[in-house]
Amino acid sequence: EELNRELSALLGEKEDDSELREWRRRAQKAEKMAADAEKLLQAVDQTKTNEQEKCREMARALDAMRRREQDATAKAKELQAKLERDRGTFQTALDMLRARDETLKDLHPALHKVVGHLAQQNLADTFIPNTARKVPVLALRWCQQSINSELCFSDGRSLFFALEELLRRQRGPDDWYREGRGRKDLPDVVVHEGGLYV
Repeated sequence: EELNRELSALLGEKEDDSELREWRRRAQKAEKMAADAEKLLQAVDQTKTNEQEKCREMARALDAMRRREQDATAKAKELQAKLERDRGTFQTALDMLRARDETLKDLHPALHKVVGHLAQQNLADTFIPNTARKVPVLALRWCQQSINSELCFSDGRSLFFALEELLRRQRGPDDWYREGRGRKDLPDVVVHEGGLYV
């Protein structure tokens, strides 16, 4: 509008003059272009602001990711150090258990064999009521209240005599017969709380 007024003042307010109309048309076109350019600048400014905000958000997210990565790295180092400490402790315990196992194997091979068998399978879990089966003597727990002071069985036979028969191979471990009855004298074994009791 200001440009129109200036043009009108310059040309002396000749409304019908074609040159004046051309200049006004050009001025309106220039004003429209200026308004479009202003809108474009505003849109660019808005886009720039949006992009800057997005960049700030991305920077914040990146900082958060870096902090999480640093925390995870620190935690991993801490866990690695703990693992190394625990590995040393477990290795010491494992070495001690291996030494005990070797000692037991050297001192009492039969007990070592029974312990190994029990470690692989709990005998009590495989028992079926009212059946006969062989069980290592060392796996049994004896529940007698007392031992005969003369080391005799309840029928008066000497334990030493039975041991001598075993050592001389006159009687096998499966050949125990109760005197006078002529039948095998198998012990009754009861499973109680995972243990085998005679």
